[in-house]
Amino acid sequence: MDQSQWDELYAGTELVWTAEANRFVVEELAGLTAGPALDLGTGEGRNAIWLDERGWQVTAVDFSAVGLAKAAELAARRGVTGVRWVEADLREYQPGPAACCWSSAMTSTTSPTAMVARRIPGSCTGCRTWWPRCPDWPSSGPSRPGARS
Repeated sequence: MDQSQWDELYAGTELVWTAEANRFVVEELAGLTAGPALDLGTGEGRNAIWLDERGWQVTAVDFSAVGLAKAAELAARRGVTGVRWVEADLREYQPGPAACCWSSAMTSTTSPTAMVARRIPGSCTGCRTWWPRCPDWPSSGPSRPGARS
């Protein structure tokens, strides 16, 4: 999907996913020590918000301005103020260091999120979905809007 299609999808009043963090984020990251985190393709921000609530310093990146606006609204309703929301195309985004990287859209070695992951300075201690730096992490998760996890 391109940027305009994501904007259209997020334009409704209801959340596309849910307000709760993806269950895979909770399962994999709940026990890690908080640090810098990068949420690639954050959409409506549910995972970034959950991480911030647990002390992570989150940069949440998406190219959908509509999704990011909904993310900021959700964060405000939950009293979350520490997430750095970044509107950027992942094909061009230059990340800073991150102890943890999350993306539900990292599906191939050539996906924009995989390309960003390879540009993260230093090393990660946790990641979710496919990532060559962390090949032992599982790769399952929702594949489409409406798939609740």
